[in-house]
Amino acid sequence: MIFNKVRLFAISVGIIIVAGCNENSKLQKEIAQKESELKNDTTGVVNYAKAQQMIDLYISYARLNPVDTISAYYLFKAADVAAHAHQPQLALNLYDSVIINFPKYNGVADAYFFKAFLLDNVQYDKVKASEAYQQLLVKFPNYHQAESVRWLLQNMYKTDLEIAHELIGKQNDSIQ
Repeated sequence: MIFNKVRLFAISVGIIIVAGCNENSKLQKEIAQKESELKNDTTGVVNYAKAQQMIDLYISYARLNPVDTISAYYLFKAADVAAHAHQPQLALNLYDSVIINFPKYNGVADAYFFKAFLLDNVQYDKVKASEAYQQLLVKFPNYHQAESVRWLLQNMYKTDLEIAHELIGKQNDSIQ
């Protein structure tokens, strides 16, 4: 009698696992299919209705699979789509989700970078952008864009005209 209950429980767990895998597989296939439809083939412009569908699919997968490494990738992609679809606050929230929930994800440094970039260039919050860039450099000092990030931090509060004058001055100094 006990053996039958244990066996029934094991079979039930197996069915749940297989059903979950099938659902994940279906969702991944739907994501792949919808990704190909996201941009207009001739102009490359993002279709905003389809962008929202993609974001929702990516987030749905991540919610169903909170520890799956593919979830980190999908959340990162959802943030990218949100940024391109003119939804910067959603993109920032999604980058934060990647940073907080998937600190070992190989794209987490890029999540810090794009978060800082959006704060700086879209939301014009220099203070928060500076903090995000600094966090990036502290956590990832060998980041492939570290030199650019340092330059951005040094020049964040300068106007384009001030930067242009400095570059022209450096160019003139090197000529002489």
